[in-house]
Amino acid sequence: MSPCRRVAIFTLLPLIWIASSAEQSPLLLTPLISRNELLRARNLSLVGSLDGCDNPETYSGYLTVNETTNANLFFWFIPAMNTSPTAPVVLWLQGSPGSSSLFGLFVEHGPYEVTKNLSLQPRASTWAKSFNMLYIDNPVGAGFSYVSPDGHARNFSDVGRDLFIGLQQFFTLFDEYGENDFYVAGESFAGKFVPALAHEILRNNLTAKMNLQGIIIGSSLCDPPTMMSYADFLLNLGLISEIQAKYFKRQERIVLESLKENDYVKAFEVFSELINGNRVNRTKSYFQRKSGFSLKFNALQAKEPEAYNYFKGFLKLNGTRQALHVGNASFNDGLTVRQSLKGEMMKSVKPWIEEALERRLKVLIYSGQFDIIVPYPLSRSFVNSIGWGGAQAFSEARRLIWRNETTGEPVGYVRQFGVLTEVLVRNAGHFVPFDAPRQAYDMMDRFINNKAFGRSSRMIRTSPTRAKQ
Repeated sequence: MSPCRRVAIFTLLPLIWIASSAEQSPLLLTPLISRNELLRARNLSLVGSLDGCDNPETYSGYLTVNETTNANLFFWFIPAMNTSPTAPVVLWLQGSPGSSSLFGLFVEHGPYEVTKNLSLQPRASTWAKSFNMLYIDNPVGAGFSYVSPDGHARNFSDVGRDLFIGLQQFFTLFDEYGENDFYVAGESFAGKFVPALAHEILRNNLTAKMNLQGIIIGSSLCDPPTMMSYADFLLNLGLISEIQAKYFKRQERIVLESLKENDYVKAFEVFSELINGNRVNRTKSYFQRKSGFSLKFNALQAKEPEAYNYFKGFLKLNGTRQALHVGNASFNDGLTVRQSLKGEMMKSVKPWIEEALERRLKVLIYSGQFDIIVPYPLSRSFVNSIGWGGAQAFSEARRLIWRNETTGEPVGYVRQFGVLTEVLVRNAGHFVPFDAPRQAYDMMDRFINNKAFGRSSRMIRTSPTRAKQ
């Protein structure tokens, strides 16, 4: 059954608009979970009617991860539409840092997408078709998640710990999914949160209640020391001149020197001025000023698509807030989260990715062909630098053409050996599932279900070090 019917929101929710969600408190499930009142917790967390959507079994609410700092993670769980009892569970984390994972749900791969008039329509290539999708606003203070002013995460370990505590509660509340394969996925800066969480799960494998099988990282600056070479990429695209490329290279050297001196704040400030921009004081980067691009996510798009932001208006509606049990919680823009993690932004998470590979977890690292902020050549440089037992064989692996099975058109290119898979998605930018939704779903299906990308594609499956005894 389609998850939505195309009906105007104002005709479906007149009664919900009467009650103001500001009069209610967020639904905190942790007290119920701790008292083993699991059935009551699940019943309370059932998501209400959303714009006429047929969603009889999606759940949302809050998981308390630190009582002292009043740290609460907001989640939305969407069971697989194929109703398979063994469908894998996929946790999705958004980047920036501080962006809501509901961007992923509404803009990229959830069962619904928001239209310009703030109504919902079904998404054809939703990942929820085959996977149990869990979206968590992370770190605390991002999106609908909230925390006291002094409780924000200061490093990746804080982020991994909070997520791990939240997931333990989630798999207690939904214990029938505890044996299902579990994957942690994220894009952009969340590509650093993903291995941080995997490390925490592996470190606590005796007490974890999750069957971690792999991690999925999209378009992420995982290892700045091996990824600081924007000049040639942008010059070859024609987006900067030779003189501007020289400036890029000078600034890149300053970033690398700062990283060697462990001055991560300076490295981030120089990087931001060069290409990333500053969200706090709203200043444009050197790249944006010289190229005329206000967007840094896709070489084919100079301006941000309006569709990126429709969901924010939808989340402001009283009916939506009431259905999601967020009560009077604010929807945060993530700037405070970003400031709290400023000293971490340019740190590498390569050791945790190497740990995942050595522990036989499957690892997928994917990139969009036209991504500007994390270009494919930079991602390839990082992947080539990963130290693990299969590194030599991976470097010698033949690049495969990944084709549309119906038309035969190349949709991407793949390198694969053992448990490591690297994918380039054609005609996509930073947000691959938004730019290329069919390819993104096909990529996930092939990777998770061990299907070949090409004629010679073969993933060697060995049992990972399970997180559950």
